[in-house]
Amino acid sequence: MGCSEDNPGAPPRLDGPALVDRINSPEELQTLLDSADHLLLLVEFYADWCDPCRKVAPILESIAKEAPPHVKIIKVNIDDNRSIANRFKVRGVPTVVLIRDQQPADSLLGVHPKRKYLEMIRQASSG
Repeated sequence: MGCSEDNPGAPPRLDGPALVDRINSPEELQTLLDSADHLLLLVEFYADWCDPCRKVAPILESIAKEAPPHVKIIKVNIDDNRSIANRFKVRGVPTVVLIRDQQPADSLLGVHPKRKYLEMIRQASSG
């Protein structure tokens, strides 16, 4: 299940080690996309007030530890980067979008088991 913005009083998000990079502007994302010829990008769209987002973060951190070199995982805060969220048609958080060849290849809304994200990466890697 995802979040809507109806919970602005939620406690701030606490993050662990930063194996997953944050994108802070549309320009920063475009620079990454332009330099990512054979890279798969797994993008987590999240919000600090979103409880389910806190459950996705450690799953993606775990995947980042074991991901092959052609996979990069990044995070985008939808409150700070609405234009990026709109570009990828994010309607709720957490949303994870897999980008291949600068285009969305797959996406998942809500919290899913680690194997579901790995399956998404495997399918895009073989396609």
